This record gives sequence, structure tokens and C-alpha cells, in this order.
Amino acid sequence: MPYVEWRGTTCRVKWWSGEYLENGRKKYESESGFDDEEIAYDYGLDRGYEVRHGTRVAKIRGDILMLFGMLMTDAVQRYKVRTESPVPVPAPRRGRYVKKVRKRKRPLAMGPVYQLAVNAYTVWGFTG
Repeated sequence: MPYVEWRGTTCRVKWWSGEYLENGRKKYESESGFDDEEIAYDYGLDRGYEVRHGTRVAKIRGDILMLFGMLMTDAVQRYKVRTESPVPVPAPRRGRYVKKVRKRKRPLAMGPVYQLAVNAYTVWGFTG
């Protein structure tokens, strides 16, 4: 069963993700930004239904699928390794266009960037 809690001016709902941590405790997922407790509770009930019926996709898996889609798109368009992508093309956005706010880039020192590159080479090799 989901439970709702107020965090500042918005409402957050938490539900059991169907998984356990290494120490045996249940792992919970959450979603925030709701203005009404009833809407948040219904959202949590929907996620609980997905857990019970096996149709749930964990947030981390969704991120992995998004990364896979980006890799396949690059393989087709940029590097021409494949002729077509196995990932379906998403439908274009509908509704009013809202430009995304871009964050200002900060100048980076070369030392930390080089260390990240060395670490990536050590873990994944040249192709990583």
C-alpha cells in the first residue's frame, strides 16, 4: 500500500518496488510534486498494481533502455554501422512548445577531466 507525505508545499507518495535490499529490508520507490493527496495516493496505487501484476519497469531499467535507444540511434545515423534501429522512433511532441532552460556551463580544469578519462579507459577499455 502506498503512503503519502507532505514535503514542503508538495506531496510525495512512496510504494514498495517489489524488491529487497541486501539487509533484507523492502526497497521503496517514490514520486513527488503532487499538489493533492488523493492524486498522489492514486498514483501510488497504480504503481503497486504494476508491481503485483509484473508489468512494472524499474526506474533504473528505464534509464538503461533510454541509453540503449541513444546508442542504436547513433549506430544508424552517425556511424552508419546498422541500416535500421531496433528501437521504434518516438512520436513527435504534441502541444505548445516550451523551450528548455539551459544551464550555464562552468569552466573545468583539465586535471579532473583527464582523471575521468583514465578511469573510463581502465574500466571499459578504448571502446568505452
